[in-house]
Amino acid sequence: MTLFGDLLQVYDSNEEQVGQTVVLGNRRAKLFPLGTGTQQAQIQVVIDQEGGFKRAEVIPKEDAPTIVPMTIESANRTSTQSAPHPIHDKLKYVAGDYLEYGGKKSKIDYHQDYMNALEAWVSSEYAHPRVAMVYEYLKKGTLIHDLVRSGVLVVNDQMQMVKTWPKEDKENKPAILSVVTGNDQLSSFVRFDTIALTPLWEDETVFESFFKFFMATFSNASGLDYVTGENTILTEKNPRFIRYSSDGAKLISGNDSSGFTFRGRFSDKKEVAQIGYVTSQKAHNALTWLITLQGSQIDGRVYLTWLDRKLSPTLDITGGSSNFLAINEGSDELPLESNVMFGQELGKAIHGYKTKLSRSNQIKQAHVLQLDAAVPGRLAVLDYQTIDLERFFGNLEYWYQSASWHAFAKINNKTKLSFGAPSLKRIARAALGENASDALIKNIVSTLVPCVVNQRPIPYSVVQSINNRVCRLNSFDSMFMWQDTLNVACAVNRKFYEKEEYTVSLDKNSDNRSYLFGRLLGVMDVVESRALWAKSNNQGGGSSTRATNALRYMQTFSVRPESTMKTIHEALVPYLETLNNRGFYQKEIGQIMDQFKGDDYNDRPLNGTYLLGFYSQRQELNQKKQQDAEVAKND
Repeated sequence: MTLFGDLLQVYDSNEEQVGQTVVLGNRRAKLFPLGTGTQQAQIQVVIDQEGGFKRAEVIPKEDAPTIVPMTIESANRTSTQSAPHPIHDKLKYVAGDYLEYGGKKSKIDYHQDYMNALEAWVSSEYAHPRVAMVYEYLKKGTLIHDLVRSGVLVVNDQMQMVKTWPKEDKENKPAILSVVTGNDQLSSFVRFDTIALTPLWEDETVFESFFKFFMATFSNASGLDYVTGENTILTEKNPRFIRYSSDGAKLISGNDSSGFTFRGRFSDKKEVAQIGYVTSQKAHNALTWLITLQGSQIDGRVYLTWLDRKLSPTLDITGGSSNFLAINEGSDELPLESNVMFGQELGKAIHGYKTKLSRSNQIKQAHVLQLDAAVPGRLAVLDYQTIDLERFFGNLEYWYQSASWHAFAKINNKTKLSFGAPSLKRIARAALGENASDALIKNIVSTLVPCVVNQRPIPYSVVQSINNRVCRLNSFDSMFMWQDTLNVACAVNRKFYEKEEYTVSLDKNSDNRSYLFGRLLGVMDVVESRALWAKSNNQGGGSSTRATNALRYMQTFSVRPESTMKTIHEALVPYLETLNNRGFYQKEIGQIMDQFKGDDYNDRPLNGTYLLGFYSQRQELNQKKQQDAEVAKND
C-alpha cells in the first residue's frame, strides 16, 4: 500500500481512541476527530444554561492545547483571510466588542463572518444544544467587557488593553500577560465551555454534530480518490501542523500560482493527485498522532516507526539498545557488563515484545518513515518502507548484537559501564563532534537508518570520521568524553569489520597487523599510566591527569605505526624501569611482536581494528590488576 493508505488503516483500526488521551511511555496525545485540529488557547469562558456569562479564567500553558472544530478554509487560513473556526477562536472573531477595546479596524468584519457561520450551524438539523448556548451568549456582544470585569483581561484608565507591566512588580503581573505572545491580550484564543461533565472541546457529540453539518454543506466537487480508489468528495487543501503545533509545512500542496513547479509536465494539479476530504483528514490525523507518541525529531527531521494497525509500545530505531531493552520490565536497571548478558537480555526483550504483539493483534509489517522540510511550507517524504515483521525484528536484533560494545550508561542516576549498541545520534556526534549542529547530525543519522533496518554496511566515511576524531585527544573537553567516544568507535569498527568477529574480550590468537599494533599501543598506555600513578602517589599528589605518550601520539601512530611505536617505546623506557613487574610487561610486548607475520611490522596505515586491539588489551590488563589486588587482599 501507499503511505496514505497505511495511515488510513491506522486511523480506522484505532477509531475507539478518537478524542481520547493516549499515554505511551512518557508521551501523551489525542487522535483528532474528523474535521478538527489543535490550537493553543489562552482564555476559557464558561456559559450557563440560559446563554449567560458564568465565569472565565486564564489557561496555564500546559493545558493550552485544545481540539478545535475546523473547516478546510479555517485550517488553512492566513492572517489576511477571514475564515472563522466554528466555535473556539481568537478574540477578533468571537468578541462583538473587539473594536471598543482597542482592536484594529479592518475592511473585513471577522466577528460578523464568525457569527454568520455559527448561526448556520445552530439553525441546521445538525445543531448541538451546547453550541447553541455559546451562540446565544455571543449575540450579546459583551465578551471582552465580561473578561475585563472578571479580571482575565486588564485595561488602563482609557479602557484600552495594557501591553506592558513593570518588571519590579512581578508578583502582581496579570496571568494573561504571561501566556499571550508579545503581551497582546487581544490576540488571545478563546475556548468555550458549558456546565457539563465533559468539557466542550472534548465532547465527541459536538465533533460529530459539526462534521455532519460540514459534510452536508460542503460544496467541493466529487471525484476519484487516488488513495482509496472510490468516488468521494475531494479536497485541494490539506492539513498543516503535522510535526508540531506550529508546523506550517504540508505533505500535499497544489499552490502553483507562481514558481510553476509542476507546469510543463501537467496542465492541472488534479493530474498529479486527487485525495478525498475524509481520507486526507484520517491520514494526516493518524500521522500527527503517531509522530507525537513515538516519533523522534532532529532539526525538524522526523524518524518514525510503527507497526500495523493497533498502537504498539514505542520503537525508536535511531535509539540505542538500552531504549529497546527498556520494553522488558526492569531490564533498563541492569548493568549489562558482558556480551553474554547483553545477548540474553536482548533475546528476552525481542521475544517478550513479539509475544505481546501476537496476543493483541495480527501484525505482519513494520513501517519506517522519514520526513523533513527543505522550506517552511513543504514537507517531503525522504524515505518510506514497509518491512516484514520477522525480518524487521531480525535485522534489529542483528544490528544491536553486531554493533554492541562497552558503553557508559546512567543506572539509578549513577554512571556505570554497561554493554550495548550506541544510538544513531551518538554515532553521528562521535563522527562530527559534540558541538556539531543538528542540521549535520540528522544527515548522518539518515544514512545509518538503512544499516539498522536493512542490514546495510555502515558507510566507510562515517567510520573513518570517528576513527580520526578519537585519535585527536586535544579535541575533547575531558577524558570521560574521549573514553565515551572510544567506546562508540569500537562499536562502529566492530560492526564494520564484523566478518572478523571481534569481541570486547582480548583475542590473543589474532594475527591481524592493525589489531596487533593496537595491542602494543594498549600495553604502552597502561605501563606509562601506572608509572605516572605510582610516581604521583609516592609524592602525595594523588593520581596523575597527564595523558600518556601512547594517547598523545595516537593520530600519528594510526598513519605511521612502526616509526611512531619506536618513538613511544623510547619515551616509555624510563617509566618501565620504575615498575616492579616490568618483566611481565616486557614479556607481553614480546609475545605480541612474535605474532606479526612476515613484514607486517611496517609503516603502512592501520585500519580501525587497531582501536579494538587497543581497547581490549587495556581492558585485559586492567582486569588482571583488579584480580591480582583481590588475591593479595585475600592472602
